[in-house]
Amino acid sequence: MRKRYAIRVVLAAAIFGVAATALLWLRSNSVEAAGGLHRDNKITPAGRLISDATTGLPAVAPLTMNFVRSPDNTGPDGRGRYLLAVNSGYGIEFNSKSKQQQTLSVIDLNRSPEPQVVQNVYFPQPQSANVGLVFDPNPQPDGRYRFFVSGG
Repeated sequence: MRKRYAIRVVLAAAIFGVAATALLWLRSNSVEAAGGLHRDNKITPAGRLISDATTGLPAVAPLTMNFVRSPDNTGPDGRGRYLLAVNSGYGIEFNSKSKQQQTLSVIDLNRSPEPQVVQNVYFPQPQSANVGLVFDPNPQPDGRYRFFVSGG
């Protein structure tokens, strides 16, 4: 009886060891594919960060609720060049002296080597930008497109 129990314990430990080794091996391969974990090379959900064209720093926009692409066909894949992001969080200029500001970020998809935020539009309280955002599908006489943002 004790021999049978000992065999079961050894077998369970062996199965656990093989499973743990396989899990670690799979995890290390996925980290290498994503670029490794180094101090200066952090992995993000999208795989990379979008930078701000003005500062060159990563564009941090809290609580992005919606993305809408412009209706033109001058973008990198024959679709819209600009991507608008509705950021309904506290805004990137939130500190003890400023008030919460929700933002609308304009991302130029044609920037090289990566897309960049080219403009941030701030909505000071009590105005706000929520989820609603739409482009007018018809261009204006000068070729630009209007867009509309809902408030709350």
